[in-house]
Amino acid sequence: MTQGEDIATKLFYSWVKYFNGIIVGGFGWGGTWYVLSAGKKMLSLLINTLSLSEELSAKLILTSKKATSFRHLSVVTLPVTIIGAVVLVSCGYPLEGFAKVYLALGSISLYWAGAIGFGFIIYTLYLFKQMEDNYQDISIERWSLVIHFDSLNSFFIVSASFAILALIFAFRGTLTANFTFPTELFKLFLSFPLILFLPTILIYSFYPRYVFRKMFDFDVFKQIDQLQSDIKKAPKETLKEKMEMEKTLAEIKEKLIIERKSIPIVSLKDSFSIVLAFIMSLQVIYQKDSVIKDFLVSFFESILK
Repeated sequence: MTQGEDIATKLFYSWVKYFNGIIVGGFGWGGTWYVLSAGKKMLSLLINTLSLSEELSAKLILTSKKATSFRHLSVVTLPVTIIGAVVLVSCGYPLEGFAKVYLALGSISLYWAGAIGFGFIIYTLYLFKQMEDNYQDISIERWSLVIHFDSLNSFFIVSASFAILALIFAFRGTLTANFTFPTELFKLFLSFPLILFLPTILIYSFYPRYVFRKMFDFDVFKQIDQLQSDIKKAPKETLKEKMEMEKTLAEIKEKLIIERKSIPIVSLKDSFSIVLAFIMSLQVIYQKDSVIKDFLVSFFESILK
């Protein structure tokens, strides 16, 4: 085997086997493409579902555009990518020359992909924060929201699950990567994406539904109060008519409460992302905490006996 073939073989094994580059790249760039393409449509659908003032509508539209704009995302992606690059380079790449540069550019580009998705999440959370801050000024097209809620909810669940799955493979790739590690201290820095991304992804998965529920609740109780006020202001009626109106009001209340349940904060659909987050956390704890590691080993050994 020539020297060039030897370097090519080592590069292939480093990137594919140790850095897990193909799988991480597939999930990283695939997830980025998904959130930017589908996210643009979903955020537009969300805004069109709400009755907003011109000022608030303009704010939300601007934020939604920033969420899928590379220029605005760079506010988030650049610092995250730079920090990631510093961490990876500090850990020490194996090989020399072109092979080393390839590993560096390839792994740093995956940080960039993750940072783009992270930027989208940050802007989306900010959009929902704007909605929460102004929820009393937002009128909900209730039937429209109920109809489109599944689409919006599925997008947040799928994108969050995709992000956690990509994070698991990426974190595992950094653990198996054949870094040279000039000092053991740099191994701790590999937890940076986990600390930064995982909590944010989980918040992104649940916070939108919390805001939906808050707006929906306000709209429901506002309508109930309006109905009660209308009944009180109505002309003097007979006892029979009053009982019929109160019965109608009770039926409307019940119907509105049933509609409210159609927007859960946590549902069975979240189980996949929750399990992934649990596995991710367990993996880190297993790596870093010897006490818990010994417990888990003895626990599973006792089960398998």
